[in-house]
Amino acid sequence: MVISNFVELIEPVFIEAHIYTVLEIFKKRKECFFVPVIDAFDKPVGIIREHDLRDYTYAMFGRELLKKSKIEEGFILVSAMHI
Repeated sequence: MVISNFVELIEPVFIEAHIYTVLEIFKKRKECFFVPVIDAFDKPVGIIREHDLRDYTYAMFGRELLKKSKIEEGFILVSAMHI
């Protein structure tokens, strides 16, 4: 049994991306629970977990707030140092 048969590549998003981009990834890929975040030099800077976005998506104006926010604003990003 080869472990690579069980590993799935999760495309990262750039830290400059809008958080709404991540919401769209979670919407399209139901099996995905996190998205890696990289900087302009392809260095990993953290992840965004699906469950960290739930409170925003269920709030009355949460989705609108997320549409206007970028990942680099950092209120949802889990630092690579804490993973």
